Parts: sequence; structure tokens; C-alpha cells
Amino acid sequence: LAKDAEAPTEEDLGSSAVFAPIEREPKPAEADLGSSAVFAPIEREPKPAEADLGSSAVFAPIEREPKPTEEDLGSSAVFAPIEREPKPTEADLGSSAVFAPIEREPKPTEELSEAQIEQELASDAPEPGKDISARISPDPSPPVENRERSEKVKTRQAKKFDFRQPKTLERNQLRSLQLLLEAFARPASSILSANLRVHCRLDITGLLQLPWEGVLDMFEDNGSVTVVSLPPLPAKAIYYQQFDPALRIVDLRFGGSGEDIPSRTMLTDIELDVVLGIMEEVLAQLPAAFSSILDIRLGQITQEQSLQLVHAAAMNEMCIVAKMVLRIDDKHDHETALI
Repeated sequence: LAKDAEAPTEEDLGSSAVFAPIEREPKPAEADLGSSAVFAPIEREPKPAEADLGSSAVFAPIEREPKPTEEDLGSSAVFAPIEREPKPTEADLGSSAVFAPIEREPKPTEELSEAQIEQELASDAPEPGKDISARISPDPSPPVENRERSEKVKTRQAKKFDFRQPKTLERNQLRSLQLLLEAFARPASSILSANLRVHCRLDITGLLQLPWEGVLDMFEDNGSVTVVSLPPLPAKAIYYQQFDPALRIVDLRFGGSGEDIPSRTMLTDIELDVVLGIMEEVLAQLPAAFSSILDIRLGQITQEQSLQLVHAAAMNEMCIVAKMVLRIDDKHDHETALI
């Protein structure tokens, strides 16, 4: 049945309650919205103008006071600037009691009368007959310190120095060596006294540092020369004395008085043997004297009658010369040397 029926038209649908379309209301126009209470837009108040803000209490702007000028500050007690006093000038300082400078009194000048002036001129005038240049010229003599220094320089004496062999001992080393030789001289004096049966004394008078060539020049005269080796040292010790003390020792050793000594320049073989025997006992004290620093012993000993015949060292080799004085019987002093 339904199939046979025709489809309804729009007019039929419009009249039918069942199929009636929903009638939508047209959108209100702006004019309708303005007159409607429901859809009435919110009326915003216009922004107040500057004139309205000025007359309104709520929106009235804060009136800031203008910055005070210099004239206002000067008349105002609150903002009044501090008035600084001007710096005082020299004129004000002079008149002020606080800053017043100290007035120094001028130094009193001595007023001399004409008579006093003439008297001083007369005292300064040179006497007749005297040279005025002596009063004006300075003292030509040097100061006291300079004169003493120049005198010391003049008294100094030049010492020979061999630049070919500059090896020398220091002063403290020479002093130590002198103490060792004094330790040798004491027992040596006792041995001489025992052999000669008179009082004998051997003293050290000084130490010299000379090359062997200088030693030969110093003791160029012939004399009694005793040479002894001191192993393990390569050097030799030499005791030199002239013929007078050697002949005196021989005379006293044979029981003589030691007074009448002949003047000779040579020793006989017997005299050489006697002197050699006594000198061997004397030089035997060297190892004991040097035992604190060296372990040496007495070696071969020989007797000569001149240093020129002894080949102890090279010509430029440095030697130590101990100058000694031999006193026999407290009467006779003889210069000897230990090299």
C-alpha cells in the first residue's frame, strides 16, 4: 500500500503536523538587538577626557609641586643651602688673631762706632815686613791621618816574589811550623849540653820562604852542612853552621875550653866525623817533634862542607829556612839554620 502511494510534496509536508519542519527564527538585526532587553549589548562608557578627569574627584591626577628654584631655596628655611664662608685672604689673616702669623723680631745688629771700626781695621792690617800671602794661602801640610798613612807606606819594604814558583805557605801555617820547630829545639839543646858538658841553647828567630837558588845565595860561604833524609817524605832536612861553631863543638867534645879556636875554612876528616856524630843525635829529635802531624823517621845522614855540593831541590823549588841562634856556654852566639 505504501508503495502505491505517491511521495508527499513540500506543500503536503508543510501542512502536515508530523513532518512539519522546524521553523527557525531569523537572526535579529542590529536594530532589533538595540531595542531588545535580553540581547542588548553592554554600553561601555567613553573614556573620560582630560577635562573630565580634572573635574572628577576619583580620577583626579596627583598634582606634583614644581621643583623649587634657587630663589625659593634661598627664602625657604628647610631647603636653604649652607652658606660657606669665603677663604680668608692674606689681608684677613694678618688682621685675624687666630691665623695671625708669628712675627719674628729682627736680629739686633751691632752698631759700631767709628772708633771701633778703625780699631778692627788696624788689627786686621798686616804688620810691616811680613808677607801677607802666608795668611791667605792654606796650610800646605796634609792632615794628620794622611801623614800617618804616607809614613806607613814609606816604611813598607818590597819583598821578593818568584812568579815561577808562587807556592807559599799561609801565615797560620808558618806559625804552626814554628811551634813544631820550637818543640824540636828544646830537646836538641839538652843533647848539645850533655855532649859538650857546657850549657847550650838553640832558639828559633824566624822563618823564611825562599827558592833553593835564594838559599844558595844566602849561605854562599863554606861551612859544616849536615844533610839527612826523612822518609817517607821526598824532601831532605839540612842543618847549616859556619866553621867557627863547628870547631868550637869539636874542641869542647875533646875536653877543651872552647876559647882558642883557630880560623880555618876547612874541616879535617876526624873533625867532620865528630860533628856528624853530634848532629845525628840532634837531628834525631825531628821525628818526635813532627809526630803530631807526620809519621817520619830519620834516614841516611851525610856531611858536606858547602851547600853548593848538596843537590836537595830544583833551583825554583820553594824551601822553608828556619833561622836559629846557637848559644854555647852563655858566651858565644852563632847563627845557624835548619832548611
